[in-house]
Amino acid sequence: MDIARSEQVEGELDALIRRRDEKRRAEEGDRLTEELWMPSERAYFARLEEQKRQARLEFHEAHAARLRSTMGSLISYHEGEAAKYRNGHTDHKESA
Repeated sequence: MDIARSEQVEGELDALIRRRDEKRRAEEGDRLTEELWMPSERAYFARLEEQKRQARLEFHEAHAARLRSTMGSLISYHEGEAAKYRNGHTDHKESA
């Protein structure tokens, strides 16, 4: 067998292997690559979800503290106003 024929057969085999691999990838996907990146992707999304959970926790805790502070002063204000009226205070001013 001559060298040219040997190289031709080798090229045909390479083409056959390439076609079969492309067909398999089209039908099944790139399994090895998927197997390698899936754990990494899962870990990434788990970290992302944890960051979102932490941000939501911080938002609601801070908002609750703001409301507690605001509501506390509102409650105090209204209690003070109620005490004034309980003690006979009136808002109307007499005209001179």
